[in-house]
Amino acid sequence: MKRPKDRLNRVMVIGATPSGIAATNKLGELGIPVTLIDSEPDLDKKLNRNEWRLESGVPLNYAHRPGLIRLLRNPQINCVMPGKIKSIKHSPQGFRVRMKQIPSFINSTRCIQCGRCVEVCPVETLDGKKPIVLNSRQSLPGKTFIDKRREPLCQESCPLGVNAQGYVALAKAGRYEEALRLIRRDNVLPAVCGRICTHPCEVACRRGELDAPIAIRDIKRFISDTVDSDPRPDTDTPKLQLRSEKLRLSVPDLRVLSLLRIWRDMDISSQFLKKKK
Repeated sequence: MKRPKDRLNRVMVIGATPSGIAATNKLGELGIPVTLIDSEPDLDKKLNRNEWRLESGVPLNYAHRPGLIRLLRNPQINCVMPGKIKSIKHSPQGFRVRMKQIPSFINSTRCIQCGRCVEVCPVETLDGKKPIVLNSRQSLPGKTFIDKRREPLCQESCPLGVNAQGYVALAKAGRYEEALRLIRRDNVLPAVCGRICTHPCEVACRRGELDAPIAIRDIKRFISDTVDSDPRPDTDTPKLQLRSEKLRLSVPDLRVLSLLRIWRDMDISSQFLKKKK
């Protein structure tokens, strides 16, 4: 006999629309575990659309902000943002949903949304913007997000998976030491590979569709030669305090030791002969 269906055991709401947020809030207040999933990382920005404005002209994210904060603070509600649905299947106990949470590549427990990462990031998109999505401190659930739509073709075609896009951007900004450290995460011989590598990354480079691919191998060789030929003093390593003491050290030769031993044996034998007489 099959178990009876427990339809209110857990609920998933797909889409952070006004109706979806109202249903999530109501179910969470009833004590039912709810999972809210949406592809957008920021509720405040999504609900600011003109199609969801109130008749008075007030945006929904401003009018319903206390409800959004109450939704995020409810322990019965789990917000998966950004995320996407992979499959929905029907089972004897209801529906089974497989979802995937899109990684934000940011440690939310340490991020204070100061915006410093946006200033120092050397990467730029085609429209001249930074890939770090930081709307404002009004964003909900208040997480910074790095937009990585897919793995770069240069990194995907590299046998070692070196982040070519990253160290090329760092080299463009003149941060050669950081670029070399990024290369050495996956490749411990950057100077050698900068000379003998068959550079499949350049074959996959989409810049070749416009004029010519980026010289990734030559950039790797340039970074390695530049940092190794111009070493800077290591200020992080503490200096050792050497004591000035005079030590006497004697390292005799083996031949000298053998002669001394022969001389000692001859001296002992001569003294023995003298005593016998």
